[in-house]
Amino acid sequence: MKKQDMRTVKTRAALSAALMELMDKEPFDEIKVVDICERAQVHRTTFYKHFEDKYQLLSFVIDEVIAELSGSFAAPDNYENPSEFYYALLNSVIEYIHNNERKFKLIAKNNTSGVFIQTLQNILSQHIAEYLYFFEKKGFRFNAPIPLLAQYRSGGLIASAYYLLGMGKNQYSVEEICTYLCKISKITSDNKDE
Repeated sequence: MKKQDMRTVKTRAALSAALMELMDKEPFDEIKVVDICERAQVHRTTFYKHFEDKYQLLSFVIDEVIAELSGSFAAPDNYENPSEFYYALLNSVIEYIHNNERKFKLIAKNNTSGVFIQTLQNILSQHIAEYLYFFEKKGFRFNAPIPLLAQYRSGGLIASAYYLLGMGKNQYSVEEICTYLCKISKITSDNKDE
């Protein structure tokens, strides 16, 4: 992997932060590149060296959020069974969203095309499927096909995250939400083939 120039990292971070600050005050569609540059104290030509337009900057911010979240997942062999894995995944995702609430809300609110949510759900679904296949090789059997389980679980996780950010924010802790979601339905009997 090629090491990035620190100036590039700092410039992109400043532009990302400026975009987030502006999205907190006005809709994304009303924000202009010049506004982002002024807030970040970066010249417009510098902006265009890094991004084609504000949409590519928003895409960069979304990719960063997804990379941060994906980086928090532990290897599958750290878990004894699928239920333990799923609880850890739930906790990791919901805790990340809870700790980065402002950023998550701003991106979700201003990404009206749904690309952010769809990308996040796809990554979670792939991650869940990968782990379930790992457990299947260890002898665990599931009550539905793995791709269907992965889509179902990732969709439920995203919907629960929105609930946490909205109505459930002060009603339940991260731990309570994770526990309830695990109880709603089991992804496996956690029984291995004998």
